[in-house]
Amino acid sequence: DERRVYTVQASWPGSASGDEPEYPYTITAYDVHTGMKHWVYTISEGSGIAVDLSDFPVSGGSRLRTDADGRYLFFQYAEDWTLVLSAENGAYQTVLNFKPGEFLCLGEKAIYNFNREGIQRIDTKGGAVRILYSGRLYAEGARLRNGQAHCLAKRSDGVYRAVFNPLTENITLEPLHGMEGNRDAKEHALICVDSDGNLILRESDGSSDSIFIFNQKGVQTGAVRNAKAEAWKAVLNETGVCQYAAGVKRTKTSSYYRTHATVYDLKSGAVLSGSVKNSSDYPSAGNILYTQRQGNTVSVATGSI
Repeated sequence: DERRVYTVQASWPGSASGDEPEYPYTITAYDVHTGMKHWVYTISEGSGIAVDLSDFPVSGGSRLRTDADGRYLFFQYAEDWTLVLSAENGAYQTVLNFKPGEFLCLGEKAIYNFNREGIQRIDTKGGAVRILYSGRLYAEGARLRNGQAHCLAKRSDGVYRAVFNPLTENITLEPLHGMEGNRDAKEHALICVDSDGNLILRESDGSSDSIFIFNQKGVQTGAVRNAKAEAWKAVLNETGVCQYAAGVKRTKTSSYYRTHATVYDLKSGAVLSGSVKNSSDYPSAGNILYTQRQGNTVSVATGSI
């Protein structure tokens, strides 16, 4: 979240290639600015939490997630089981029978779980799960604004901004102008919703990507077309507003392997690119770790060396 970085580690007493990690497992929270350790939670053998190390699918590729308010940390320790801790101090809260999705937000007596199939309501007392909305949602870059969750929805008649109110448990679909009609032949992803409520999304036809920015009225205010990247991330300024998007991709020639990072201005269409090369294999990472904009300077960290 915006204040802490979380890690989960296991003990690894053996040194042979076939040895597996063992209990205890430790979840640690660090201050995102100073790196200082905030708290540690230990999962011991016999605790009743049977950590599954198999490669089951997890949302966003991470077993650790926080809710939108940063109140709880969710550790998906098995395919259908999740440990819930206080994000503030690591105190045990409960164990729930559900899979954390791309976005989680809280109500008075429930956790709302957003995944590609819709929205689940998980009762915080008994753990009962109920489907509130069934349909394709993209919520990896969702945001709470004025107490309501904004994400992307896709139906047979177009692509929409989805707005969910935890108080009423109602969802509203607002059209994005120019995204009407059946778009099942194309892939979509929500890159982010910025602090002004602008929605930034990716649309791909398999060979190239288009990045669009829509304001709160559903009007397109910027775009980059015919771009291509393996990963995308929004670049936010100091107040959380997006004007740029960063993409990263890998290429190979007879002499070099390269990882390219490219920044696109969604308003003007300007493009700036840089790369790291290696003669024997691709540089060590082809993803975007973080982006930031300070004044007129845009930074993109890919982890490539």
